[in-house]
Amino acid sequence: MYNTGLVYITNGANPVIMSIDYECSGIIETCAFVALVVFFPTYQRKEKVFYALFGLVYIYAINVIRLCVVIIIVHFGGGQTFFIAHSIVGRLVFYVLVIALYYNVFTYSQLAHGIYREFVDWRQEKL
Repeated sequence: MYNTGLVYITNGANPVIMSIDYECSGIIETCAFVALVVFFPTYQRKEKVFYALFGLVYIYAINVIRLCVVIIIVHFGGGQTFFIAHSIVGRLVFYVLVIALYYNVFTYSQLAHGIYREFVDWRQEKL
């Protein structure tokens, strides 16, 4: 009866059918992340493969968490909470966790490499 990608959320007042389509799947964000990793000049090939695969799994997992948060809010709050759950809370959860990923892969790793290089240079001077 229903197409794939539909989630039926029951609650006390009015049940909601949520459609999970291409835009909700996280594919666009995953492609953007993988493209950034592939063209990031600092990493070696093995590091790029590792971070691309790690990011793929991580973004998939946080998208599942986002969908679960939306479903739980709608289940307990009713159909009228769908907009707030999807457009505000769900996006906030997803993007905060994606920003954490970007920070750890791009910013923190560069800071750590810089500190490591300074330490190696300092150590070479002392020896």
